[in-house]
Amino acid sequence: MKQLAENIETVFLCPLPMDPLTPEQETEFHHITHCHICEQPFDISNNRVRDHDHLTGIYRGAAHEGCNINYQDSHSVP
Repeated sequence: MKQLAENIETVFLCPLPMDPLTPEQETEFHHITHCHICEQPFDISNNRVRDHDHLTGIYRGAAHEGCNINYQDSHSVP
């Protein structure tokens, strides 16, 4: 059980880089008008970033920089 806990901790402490975006995802990123996290619109003062799952590397969507930094996955099993 201790080994399992250590393995899981290693996964959480070593986030994966984001997978390369497909051409479709890249187009969507440049044209989307709202943050996928807070659903508020982007404007000139908001830095748009590519949000991804740190456990899988999968792109989730365009997000405000602040939303992306503050976004946290639950690390508990329900």
